[in-house]
Amino acid sequence: MSAKDQTIIGLCQVGTPAPFVKALKEKIANTYLPDGTKAVVKTVDFEWQGPNSDASKLVRDGDFKIRAFEEVSRLRAAGAKVAAVTNCRTLGFKNELQEEITTPITDFPTACAHAVSENPNLKIGYLGSTSAPKAAAIKEAVEKVFKPQWVDLDKSFDPIVEEIQELLHKGKSSDEKEALDKLAMLCSELVRGGAEKILPTCGLQALLSEALNAKGYPVIDVVKAFADYLCFTEWHNLPKPFKIGIVGGLGPAATVDLYDKITRFTPAKTDQKHIKSQLSRTLRFLTERNTCSKAVLTRHLPYTRPVNDWKTMTSTPS
Repeated sequence: MSAKDQTIIGLCQVGTPAPFVKALKEKIANTYLPDGTKAVVKTVDFEWQGPNSDASKLVRDGDFKIRAFEEVSRLRAAGAKVAAVTNCRTLGFKNELQEEITTPITDFPTACAHAVSENPNLKIGYLGSTSAPKAAAIKEAVEKVFKPQWVDLDKSFDPIVEEIQELLHKGKSSDEKEALDKLAMLCSELVRGGAEKILPTCGLQALLSEALNAKGYPVIDVVKAFADYLCFTEWHNLPKPFKIGIVGGLGPAATVDLYDKITRFTPAKTDQKHIKSQLSRTLRFLTERNTCSKAVLTRHLPYTRPVNDWKTMTSTPS
């Protein structure tokens, strides 16, 4: 098979523990596609200088978003049919990424939802703290596929959830065993609450799905569900985002006035609902202050019509 005909699946691994990325790559590489071939898995590795350790949360979050955007952009350029974000932190701004990238972007909560969506009345146990910022994003991703009944842990278990995360990040076998025992206790609590399936909420938890299933807990196998979803879904590029370009020439004050009008006339109730905009004030192209040059308009736009055709688009400021 030529490289052109290969199916490329991209993994955006920013902020994701390496063991989970490795397990997912191996699972995809060993899964046959519907046409009998196997997918090529692409990841992006490049030097990235993050913010200082004493940087504010705003700066650290911004750096995380930029890194994710850079990875997804490079995966698209590499020919990926789909870009899979492997860290649930990315869910909070996945829609922003998708607005800029035509390659479909997906995540493991969505994959897990498709794996269990045959039962629309399913009760899913949330294996994590519902107080965590990612909880709402994870549930929203699942609910875009179907609306399960959620079984949540009581907030009194939040300290245990934090302990489990600390143990898992240490990476020692003794710590992993202790984390497994604590996860089993939480799974038991969820089952007592009526959970029919249990959803791990991070990659390191997901790696213990098999061990938890061996103990009799109905934990979703995230790695298998994610790999199957990526391999067996027919992916198509999304339409390019619709963008409007405005070329002016009346000076800086006119630009400020335009932005003010765009903001005031946009029916947005939150900052996030406003129109995404980008400003480039290239003042060196302007000629005299009291004239609006037709040459500026025609020289820097790929139009071939005569300059006289643009009379209605030029004006002289008062």
